[in-house]
Amino acid sequence: MKSDQDSESTQDSTQVVECSHYERHCQKRCPAPKCQQWVECRLCHNDKYPMHELDRYKVTEIRCKSCDTVQPPSKKCTKCCLTFARYYCDICHLWENKLPKA
Repeated sequence: MKSDQDSESTQDSTQVVECSHYERHCQKRCPAPKCQQWVECRLCHNDKYPMHELDRYKVTEIRCKSCDTVQPPSKKCTKCCLTFARYYCDICHLWENKLPKA
């Protein structure tokens, strides 16, 4: 269990906000040198920061929503082993739990 102090030390100025576009258990860090904001997805980023677009192919850091571990993009957390989503694409860095119906 995280203490209040731990939560404060790992949180950026950006608060965790739920995404209306995708369902997942991680956040992406914008790779643009002048941005570096943690966001739920590229669409949320582009809505909030319209001066540039998040290039999903260049994402190099993600953060687990459960334990706040920062790591390279992957299907599950390297610390707590939480699977971020049922579907993950290592090329475009897309995580999604809501799969299309067949």
